[in-house]
Amino acid sequence: MKFLKGLLITLVALFLVYVLLAVFSPKEYSVTRELEVDASKEAVWSQINTFEKWQAWSPWKEKDSTLTSTFEGSAGTIGSKTTWIGDPELSGTGSMTLKESVPNEKIVYDLEFPEWESVSEGYIALEETESGGTKMTWNDKGALPFLMRPMGMFGMFDKMMGPDFEKGLENIGKVASIAKPEKKGIEMSEVELPEITYLGVRHKTTMAEVMTQEFFATNYQNIFTTVGKENIQVAGNSACIYYSWNEVDSTAEAFPCVPISAKPETTPEGMEAVVIPAGNVVKATYYGSYENGMEAHLKIDEYCKEKGLKTGLVIEEYVNAATAESDDDLITNIFYYIIED
Repeated sequence: MKFLKGLLITLVALFLVYVLLAVFSPKEYSVTRELEVDASKEAVWSQINTFEKWQAWSPWKEKDSTLTSTFEGSAGTIGSKTTWIGDPELSGTGSMTLKESVPNEKIVYDLEFPEWESVSEGYIALEETESGGTKMTWNDKGALPFLMRPMGMFGMFDKMMGPDFEKGLENIGKVASIAKPEKKGIEMSEVELPEITYLGVRHKTTMAEVMTQEFFATNYQNIFTTVGKENIQVAGNSACIYYSWNEVDSTAEAFPCVPISAKPETTPEGMEAVVIPAGNVVKATYYGSYENGMEAHLKIDEYCKEKGLKTGLVIEEYVNAATAESDDDLITNIFYYIIED
């Protein structure tokens, strides 16, 4: 009886010590790993900017042969998502949603494991080194439930996640160092886009003006200067929404813009904040000079006629306008919103 009483007292004391540790332990965890690789930022970015590309270097896919992944949304755009199912002891069941994307600089994502009631935010950031290589930083952080806080104090999350981050960064470096840019023409697909908020300047003008380099250069300089002054968070690539393109009288209504994380309470003077609802689109990914981009529009038109699709709003997304080394390296996503019957 004395033994049981002593054991009970010991267990209660240990529990009280654990609770006391929980009171003074950090309320969230943060795991970070860094690695420098002999590859350009552009080469590394091409391996992380879409979840589909992660399949080539994922440390979890490498160690879990049962893992299967699915993808939603337009690859590389805000709101695109990957969901996976794997061995409960290795990968579990979870999802990752793209939250922010700054070309050749950083991606931010939300990570969720429903079965474990775990939600966190992660990012992979890129920085050019003096030697011309790339420093990669991978971080994940999240809140800790009260009774799990002592685990954070003793570095349990760092020990669990850190080795996977190290292996993932190592794999990225290997893939990026041998990856060659693919030269493609036009890729067609039908995808679902999430709701997107854009900030820009609307123009009712001529088709001839819209097709000039000066038109876009002036507008984007104005837009990026404004978002910088107003501390508005840009959430993706620059774009242009085409409300009309009238070949009869050669007029156009165009909206050069950038996606933003949320509609501002006060819209900057001379600009508009437009919320484009989620919807199904015909997407063409075009590789090459903007001057020859009409080829992609014509291909979408042919595709829609063959499929019997009616379309409305048109958006061009300029994926790498600021980083492409030549016109041949430019990538443009063109979206035609499908009008549902």
